[in-house]
Amino acid sequence: MIPISDGELAGMQGTQVDAMPDTCQILRQEEVGVDPYGYPLKEYVVIYTGACGLDASDSEEVMEDTQVAVVDAKVRLPLSVQDDFDNLDRIRITHRFDVELDEPQVFSVIGDPERGPSGLVLELRLITDGSGV
Repeated sequence: MIPISDGELAGMQGTQVDAMPDTCQILRQEEVGVDPYGYPLKEYVVIYTGACGLDASDSEEVMEDTQVAVVDAKVRLPLSVQDDFDNLDRIRITHRFDVELDEPQVFSVIGDPERGPSGLVLELRLITDGSGV
């Protein structure tokens, strides 16, 4: 197998980002204080806003550690995005094909990101119960 040169890899990564027509935000829970009973108060804060590629294909079931997870969508992200996601993180899609959505779609993250040579792929579950951010 012929190794990929640094220049080719940089070109692949640039092409990947250029092929992401959507805009998303990554939201992470952070502690913002404590309530009168001493319990932590948490809220979602935006840790990334930028290019992404949403694949909102049909739902599918995925076996993960003996549990069945329903995947509603996948999102591609640039490698520059940190990849320490957990199931409390949220992805908010604000623009589809460079057009702002009237109401953003909010997804929870399922599992660990798949890391390729030019980007990350996350499996997502649509939040429909009003508990989104």
